Formats: sequence, structure tokens, C-alpha cells
Amino acid sequence: MYLTRSGGCYQELISELVALGEKKSWIRESAWWTIGLAVDTLGASEVLWKDEGLESTIQSILVENKIWTPEKIALTLKLQKLCPSRDWSKILSPTFKHSHLLSTGNYSTIARILKEFSMDEEDEKEAPKSKSGSWKPQVHFVWDILLDEVLSEDDSESSTRGSFPEFFRILVDESLFSSTSSPERKYWGFQVFQKALPRVPTALTVYLLYQANDIQTVVKNNPRLGFTLVLQLTGVHGSHQFDKLTKTKTVETLLTTMDNEGIQSYIEYLLKQVNDEQASQTTDIQALNARRAWIVDQLAALIRNGAVPKDDKWIQTVLDWFVIHGLFTVVRRSEKSKILALRDIPAPIFSDELRKLCRSKLLSCLAELTGQTTVITTGDKTVKVAAVASDGQFWVSKVLSSIGRLEKDEKHVSPLSEAEEGDKAIRGEARALIERLNKISDEQREAAKGAELLVSATLLHHYCTDAEEEADAETLQSCIDGASRMFPAESKKTKKSRRPSTTTEDEGPEPIDVLVDTVIGFLEQATAYMRAVANQVFSLLSSAVCESTIDLILAQLERREPGEMADDDMENEPEDDDESDEDNSGSSENGDLEDDEDLDDAGDPELRQKIEEALRVNGIHAATEDFDGESEEETMDDDQMMAIDEQLAAVFRARADEKKFGKGVDAQREATHYKNRVLDLLDSYIKKQPTSPFITRLILPLVELVVSSGTDEKQLADKATGILRSRIGKSKDLPSTVEADQAGEILRETNRDTEILEFMPGLRNAVQESIRVACSEESLTATQVKELLKLALSAIRQTKRVASQEQLRTIWEPSSWETLSSTLASADRFKSSTALQTMCKQISQLVTEEKLSKAKASGKRKVDSLEGEEEVATSPKKVKRKKTKGKI
Repeated sequence: MYLTRSGGCYQELISELVALGEKKSWIRESAWWTIGLAVDTLGASEVLWKDEGLESTIQSILVENKIWTPEKIALTLKLQKLCPSRDWSKILSPTFKHSHLLSTGNYSTIARILKEFSMDEEDEKEAPKSKSGSWKPQVHFVWDILLDEVLSEDDSESSTRGSFPEFFRILVDESLFSSTSSPERKYWGFQVFQKALPRVPTALTVYLLYQANDIQTVVKNNPRLGFTLVLQLTGVHGSHQFDKLTKTKTVETLLTTMDNEGIQSYIEYLLKQVNDEQASQTTDIQALNARRAWIVDQLAALIRNGAVPKDDKWIQTVLDWFVIHGLFTVVRRSEKSKILALRDIPAPIFSDELRKLCRSKLLSCLAELTGQTTVITTGDKTVKVAAVASDGQFWVSKVLSSIGRLEKDEKHVSPLSEAEEGDKAIRGEARALIERLNKISDEQREAAKGAELLVSATLLHHYCTDAEEEADAETLQSCIDGASRMFPAESKKTKKSRRPSTTTEDEGPEPIDVLVDTVIGFLEQATAYMRAVANQVFSLLSSAVCESTIDLILAQLERREPGEMADDDMENEPEDDDESDEDNSGSSENGDLEDDEDLDDAGDPELRQKIEEALRVNGIHAATEDFDGESEEETMDDDQMMAIDEQLAAVFRARADEKKFGKGVDAQREATHYKNRVLDLLDSYIKKQPTSPFITRLILPLVELVVSSGTDEKQLADKATGILRSRIGKSKDLPSTVEADQAGEILRETNRDTEILEFMPGLRNAVQESIRVACSEESLTATQVKELLKLALSAIRQTKRVASQEQLRTIWEPSSWETLSSTLASADRFKSSTALQTMCKQISQLVTEEKLSKAKASGKRKVDSLEGEEEVATSPKKVKRKKTKGKI
């Protein structure tokens, strides 16, 4: 701004601008803005009349003018910085209590003034008189000056200046956002909030978002504003990791308030950041990859957050983006493509880790979408369907369609890895089957949709398998075979002869069993995708379930004895090099164990310390100490070497026991989780098919699961109890047909367990009393007492089968057997028979030990092995159980 050459001209300019503002209220803000520019220019100048000009400005604006307005506050802040030595307490009183205008004590007064009310110093107790004209949507320029001052890093004023949280609370939250404020004032408040966001540190941003009364309400009423806030928080003035840094869910919450248009804008904003904007040779690859990984996480979070409003258009955009960058390489840009990811070529290209992340997020997003329901309108009816888009097509199928189109578009993309001929053939077979299943529209429609989803999901998983992993083509082929047999292709030959061949049907399991077997296999997988698909597929296939399918599912809940598990483990051992293993077994067994332990525990300081201690007590020092190792070794004799071997063996043995126990606990926990997921299948089946005649067959296995579960399987027992009480016991729909013999057998078995529990206490008392009498009388020999104890052991094992751990202890009272052992030890007739005393202690231990082995028997049992083994009496089919490879 041009500065006048004399103080008189400057004073005249200031006076004219003040008078103009008083006469024309609509131009007052602009006039005072000009005064502020003049003061700034004067303060930065070195003219001779500088002090005189500032003094005249203070006199005309602050001393002579008694009305306080937002413009006057802005000028006062400027003048206080230019004239810090003035006695400001005299100038500002009585309106303001403190000499520094931005002291906390002055905030309330400033708040009243900034609501566009003027205040007369001589009559401040009266209601403020409005001096403003019509309301303006733009917030006053004084707010920029206030925010700059209150957030200033000038340490010289920090002691007199109030804090920003107090400033925002009093001037904005309790004033512009107060419950009595008009919508126009609240609109100003939101503008102040927007001005503050880029200025405040990250920690204060959270305060802004959660302290402002109406910020959340304003965002909900205007969803587009949520997008603006998210850009502020994650943009230049914020951080991509805002939620992580502040340990809040601020950005995540704001996304839930946005509408579909806002979400689409946010996705476009994210995708624009994929490429390196500088495109220079000095690109920070690590920072670029971190930004891309954040973008991948944000895109996945939009789908996985159930509170974010969903729309097929932007969901398809995200899924296609994951497909292209996870499975393909863009070689040529296609500006007209419907797939946004084809409109730009990533520069530089995506790393292998990012591509793997895209494949992982693709499956996790599909897991979320598979579990969500969509309202579909068919004619006059609306139904909720899971795993589909608004057009009724599975999301998995939509992704496969995109992959199919991209595989044909060799001009713009190329696959990351060329598929082998065998993979191409099985993928083509799967796609043909999916197309055929989609056309089935009769009473088998629902089951056909289940088979379609299963084959589609398995095919997509086959695509997403990492290069270093072996593609599970066997599972995909099994799905294809089962679905093809269950829904055979219609042909002239089959139409003429619809009667299936009994020879071929008897050779293998039922087709539905093959599909459900795959579903059960998915439950064992560690990915949410496979489990979500399994639950949804079984729900659709439930109408086609037969008796052998129920056998297959119930077999997963049965426990297996440790011996059976060991046999299965032996079956899974590799059979190569048997002879060489046998030749070297004796000499290398311990060595192999120690080698394995060395590999596993090389970085374990605790183990290293124990080994060094074992060596040190035998006179051998650690390799890091100053000693002559060779001379020490020469002086050791055979006895010393044997002593060292024994101590080292004890150390490694203790370590192996710790690991074995840890693995057992992990296996038990995983087994319990697996059985819980199997129970989810049964719950889904009862819910979908409440009149099925097979429901009665579920009662005894569920009762068995409840009573045989250990104390660490309470969740499992509670879920089984809930199914029995709620799903079966309170169901209004009854099974359509139930065989009388089967129902009678269920009742007898249930009562038989009760009879056993009632009989056992009497048996315990009889056995113990007979042995106590034999201690003083020659009524029984030692051999006969031993037979009685064997009877007790057998009875305890029988009780364990039908009783809980707490019931077992109550019935058999372990302390009473400890007392009986002491009685036998003190009796003259049996004190030399230590075996009898040991058996009593064994009974006590058997009663008190937890049922750890039961949960370990939850490995998946394959359908192709459910033939040839004796089954429960209520089923005419015979089942054999086998553990899946690598599972417990």
C-alpha cells in the first residue's frame, strides 16, 4: 500500500475511512480492512512521523470511539503488537478486564462483540445495540487475525495470552454454536472451524472435532462438508495416519456421515495420489509405497466399514482397482474405459508387496460383502439377499467377470504370471459350470446358487493364490465335480433316460456331501474370506442336505482319542527314504532334535543362559571369555563329558516340553474355534430348515458336546446349549416326519445318561466301603481289591463320557480316594501292596485332570472317508473319520 508523505494526510485518511464506515454499514468492514492495511504499512515503514501516526490512530479509533465492534478488535490487536509499551489497561477499561486483549478473562466479552453486536463502554450493562446491516454469509476478517494471534508461537506473549482450547470453547462453541444461536451464527461457527483446521496442530484437531457442539450435526445435515473435513485431516495440513497418530476414529467417523457422492469424490481423491506427482528420478520409493499402502487400506476400509453408505458403482470401482493392481499390469492407458484404474499407468509400477496387499484386500472386501444383505425388489416383493449387489448378482461373480474381460484385453493389460495349461483348463471348466448353474431356475434354484457361489469363490481364490504358494487346484476340481454331478447338464440322452446309474452313484459320496466337505474345509482356513463364503454357501445348500451330509457335519464335533490322532499323524508322515532313516535313527535321533532346537532357539537369550550355566558348572567357560579352550578340552575325562551331556540333554528336554505344551494349548484353542464354526453351520441349517426330519439326529451329538466339554470350552458348550434350547426347544415348526424308533432311541439315550449319573455315587460308596472292610477283615484278597479298583477306573471313564468336569468331581470325590490310599498303606494286610495305593492315587488324578484331549479332536473329517466305519445306532449309514492333512 502506498504511504502518504505526511502525518496529516495519514490522519485525514484514517478519519475519512472511519466516517465512511459509520455512514454506510454495508461498506464498514471494507473500510476498516483498509485501515488495517494502512496500520500494517505504517508499522513496517521507517518514516519520521511513524510514532505520531500510530498515536493519532490510537486516539481516533480507541480513545475517542467508545463503540466496540469486530473491526475495532482487529485494529486493537495490530496496534498492541506495534505499541507494546503503551498503558493498554487504561485504554481497554472498563470493557475489558485485562490489558492484553487475548487474555482468557477477556474472551467472554470478545465473544459477545463478535456475534456482530456493538458495545458502548459507557453503558455496557445494557443490551448491546446492533450496528450491523444485513447478515453476510462470509465470516468477518477479524477471525483470521484472532486465530493467527492465539496460535502464534511467540513465547514473549505466551504467559498473557489464553490457550486455544479456551479460546475456541468460549468464542465458538459456547457462542456461535450455543443452543440459542441462529442457523446463521452456526454457519459462521463452521466457517471458523474450517479456518482453524489448517492452523492447529494435529492434537488440537481432535479437540476441535469433538468439542464443537454442532460440528457432527452440521456434517450429518450437509454430507459434502464431511468430505471437506477429511481432506483437511489427511491432506497437506494433516496426516494420512491421522486416526493412528491421535488414537481416535475421527476420519473413520467422518466417512460414515458422507453420502454416495461424497464417497465417490473421496475415492477419486485417493486414486489421484497413486502416482508420483513429481515424476522425478529422485522419487522417494519408500514414501511412495507407504502412501500407496495407505490408499489401499483406505479403499478397503470404505467397504469393510458397515456404517459407510454403500453404492454398487463405487464398490465396483474399488474392487476393479484391486483386481487390476493385484492380478494384472497396465501396459497401455485406456481413457474411455469404464474401469478407472485403466485410465492411468502407475509410475513407478507397483511393488510385489503392494500387489500382494491388493489381492489380500480384495478377498477381505469380498468377505465383508458376502456377509452383507441387500434389499432386492422383484415385482411387488422386496427380499433381503446376502452376498449380492443390487442387481442380484454375486459380488464374487462380478469380480470374476472383470477378470474375464481383462484377460481378453491384451492391448491394455497383461497378467502378472502366465497360467499353465492345466490351470487354464480348470478355470475354463469352472467358468462354463458357473454360467450353467446361473441359468437353473426351477425348485433347485437356491441350491444351484449355493453351488455357483462355492465354485466362483474357489475359482477366485485360485486366481489370488501367491506365486510362491501352491494353487489349490484339487479343491477347485472337487467343487466342479460335485456341482456337475449334483446339477448334471441336460442333454437328449439324459432326457430320455433320467434314471441315474446306481453303479456310478454308489462308487462315490453324494454330490452334496462333496460340496459340504469343501465348505467344512473352508472353516479351517485362517482367512475371513473362506469362512464367510462357507457360511453363505451352506445356507444356500441347506435345502439339499441329506442324511449322509448330517453325518459328515456331526463327525466334526466328535472327539478322537489320542491314539487315533497319532495314527493319523503317522499316515501323514512322508514315506521317502525309509531305509536310510531306519539306518540312522539310532545315531541321529538326539542330534536331529538338538539341531532343530538350535535352529529354533538360536536367538533365545534364556535358553543360551541355561546352556552357558550348564557348561560353566563343569568348568567350561563361554566362548566370549578369555580362556584357552583347547587346553580345557584336553583335560576333560569321560565322566565329565557324560555329566555335561546329561545336563545339556536336560536343558533341551525342558525346552522341548515347554514348546510341546505351548503347541498343545494353541491346538486346543484352534480346535475349539473350529467346532464353534461347525456349530454355526448347524444353527444355520436349523434356522433355514426347521421342519427337516434330520433335526432330531442333532440332539444327542449336541447333548454329548455339552456334557463332555472341558472348563476351557465353556463358549462351545454355551453355543450348543443355545441351539438345543432356542433353535430346537422353542421352535414353532416341527420336523415333518420323525421315525418312532429313532425318537425313542433319543429319549432312551438321554435318560440313560441321567441314570448313569444317579448310579455312580452308590457304586463309589460300595467300592470304597468294601475295600475299607477288607483292610481290617480277611474278606477280600489283594487281587480282588485290585479288580474293584479296576471297576472304579472303568466307571470313572464311563462317567466322563456323560458328565461335566464339575459333576465328575462331585460324584467321585477325589479326596476320598487319597484317604483310601492312606488307609491301604497303613493296613497290615495291604501295606506291602504298593500297586493298590498307586491305583487309588491314579483314580484321584483321573477325576481332577482337565479334559484337554477332547478339544484336540476337531480336525476336519473328509467326506471320501465317511464310509466303512461303524456309526451310531440311529443311522443306517456307516462313517469313517479322517483328519485333514496338517490339521488337528
